[in-house]
Amino acid sequence: FWHGWFNTKNKDDILNYCSAIEKSDTRSRFILFDVGCAYTYLGKSDKSVDMMEKVEKVNADFGEDWRYRDFYSYYSDACHNAGRYDKENAVLKTGLKLFPDDIDLIWKQARLALSTGRFKRSDELIKRFEYLCKRLNLSESDVQASLGNLFVQVDSLDKAEKCFRQALDLQPENVTRLNDLAYFLINKDRNIDEGLKLIDIALEFSPENYDLLRTKGWGLY
Repeated sequence: FWHGWFNTKNKDDILNYCSAIEKSDTRSRFILFDVGCAYTYLGKSDKSVDMMEKVEKVNADFGEDWRYRDFYSYYSDACHNAGRYDKENAVLKTGLKLFPDDIDLIWKQARLALSTGRFKRSDELIKRFEYLCKRLNLSESDVQASLGNLFVQVDSLDKAEKCFRQALDLQPENVTRLNDLAYFLINKDRNIDEGLKLIDIALEFSPENYDLLRTKGWGLY
């Protein structure tokens, strides 16, 4: 499976390996988790949820929740992409029971609340996310960029743009912040000309940065 993923990169081969592992009697949570993540990346969210549920069954047999934070992060993404919001909510609750101050899981709780129209709850979660970020000494620019990505995922584009602009105002020469706003403006067809101007500024700072070059290519296309 990993040889196919990293070396041959043949999607059909990878899916065959995933299917073989899925049909096996393995009880390795890491193997089941890896295949679940692969299904997510390959756009098969329902299959990803199925594999993560196999991990849950192993957990039940062991009589314990798995103290592996990434499991709850990727599992919640798979549920979200599959539109299984009730399951996503349960997964995040378990994850936060084990890792109560994890900013990634709280960010995903806020995404779920916004996606399901629980706006008061989302406001509470965003405030908690901001508080915990400050406790971790993350910059306000990083926080605003994270919130921008949050609002993009729930199609609240005016709020997303406001966050990306605030993040850039705080760090005007940061190529990541320039790229964040440029890619958003281009990808969401908000202002492609401005996006290209921003990415040209970023490329002056880092002319061989492949993320910047990709954004410029997308804008030109």
